[in-house]
Formats: sequence, structure tokens, C-alpha cells
Amino acid sequence: MSSARKLDASQTASPKLKPMVSTRKVSLFRREIKERISPPAFEILIGAADVIAEGSFDTSETDTPLFLGSILIKVDLSACDSFIRDPLDAAAAKRLTQMILSDPIAREVLAELALREAERSAGCALFELQTEMDASHHGNELRISIELEGLVNQR
Repeated sequence: MSSARKLDASQTASPKLKPMVSTRKVSLFRREIKERISPPAFEILIGAADVIAEGSFDTSETDTPLFLGSILIKVDLSACDSFIRDPLDAAAAKRLTQMILSDPIAREVLAELALREAERSAGCALFELQTEMDASHHGNELRISIELEGLVNQR
């Protein structure tokens, strides 16, 4: 004889689960959080910078004199301490060196600064400027070097 037992509803019901959120559409774009240099903070850094410019003229290869220059921009981050809330230590300087070279706005600002300093050093307007930038740090001092060459405007 088989012994069949009848279960009532309370014994067979599974525990109440919260319903899953249904998604009818997905996003076309994946979003990421990116860290960039704050434009106002970068302006403060550039304002506190010591800029050293040097260069000379080279007339050996072209009819138009060529100005070859070197710009060194040094920023002691501790000088900006009262204006920027983040810690301005060696770790911040290291992060800045990595960001500056990959940030197109920072590179543009630095290229404009280099042009102004090169023209001041050359004593004339320059055009077709080509630049090469490098950034490094020593402790909490940020160092940006810009090598440049530009044709002398002879008008």
C-alpha cells in the first residue's frame, strides 16, 4: 500500500522573492569616470610657475631663420597650497606628470605659454611652431620641459 500524503499550500509555497527589475532597453554607450586636471587648478599652477626660456637662431638649413628653443616650467606645488584643497605632495606631482601629457587642453595651454616665452626670448614673432613636451617631478615640484622650433617671421 502506498502512502500518499496530501500537502497543503503553506507547505509547498516557495519563499516570497522580490521581483527582478525588467530591462526593456540597454544603453548604447558605456560610461566611465575619468580623472582630469581641473582647469581652475591648472590655471593656478601655471600662475605659480617659474619659467626659464632659452634659445638661438639657426640659419644653416633654410633661407628663413629657424629659432630653436627650450622652455622649462617649474611649479612648486606647495606654493599653491592655500588655493587647492587636495594634498599637494609628491604623489600629486606624479599624477600630474601623467595627466599633463595626455590632457589636450593642458598641452594647448602649455604650447601657448611656450610660444609666448619663445617669442620673448627670440625678440620676434615665430610661426610653424613644433613642440615636444615632457613632464617629470622631483618631490612635490612639477617640471615640464618643452623643446621647440619655429620659423622666424621676417615681415
